Amino acid sequence: MFDFNLNGKAASSVGVLAVRRPNIPTPQLRYKTVTIPNVSGGFIQSENAYDLIKFEVECNFLSSSPETFNEEARAVRSWLFSEQSSQLSFSDDPDWCYLTKVIQPSDIERTSRCVGVFTITVICEPYVYLLDGLTEVDLPTHVSNLYETAKPIYKLNGSGQFQINLKRNIVSSATLQLRITVTNSCTIDTQLEIAYGPNGLDQVQQISRGDISDLIIPHGGYTFTKTVPDGGSITYIPRWRSL
Repeated sequence: MFDFNLNGKAASSVGVLAVRRPNIPTPQLRYKTVTIPNVSGGFIQSENAYDLIKFEVECNFLSSSPETFNEEARAVRSWLFSEQSSQLSFSDDPDWCYLTKVIQPSDIERTSRCVGVFTITVICEPYVYLLDGLTEVDLPTHVSNLYETAKPIYKLNGSGQFQINLKRNIVSSATLQLRITVTNSCTIDTQLEIAYGPNGLDQVQQISRGDISDLIIPHGGYTFTKTVPDGGSITYIPRWRSL
């Protein structure tokens, strides 16, 4: 039986069954064409980014009894609307998930006393994410990225000066460094290119060396070294991803 999972809860557990696996569209590169007057052809300017993807999941709904159809249908809607930013995975690819932006179900059309049909429209990020890579762990000494360029979230806990060094495991590779002064804690999101404290205030100005982009992890093997103040620690969420 084909099933899907939303934020750790299987669709089948609420009486929902996917009719078929949806067709997941290929992410489209965002670019614009630049032309020059009187010159044939043109130039492509790529943002090295991809647009959101959109697909539909056709579903059947089976209630426990005719009398509980409406009550259980409300439970299905509550489950779907519980969090618009969700992790959506499929039973034939259980180690990976999509990070949704919008989940919009159609009306549940009752076709018999206990059966209904509906369609879920999903808008999500273009990448599919390895579930294990969405867990916060201690910053490792060695890391191997087998997939597309990863843009992790780093969490610095403690007060004082922190430094993170990232070096690719090949000869003559340069070491990238980021040095930042932290009070209590700081979160560095390399995808959004922001650094903020527990109160949400911007801490980018506290970076004295390097840049947030120096902490992204392209495909390949890398070594981390770090310097932390007494009692300090660094964890990260690697966010391994693929197209």
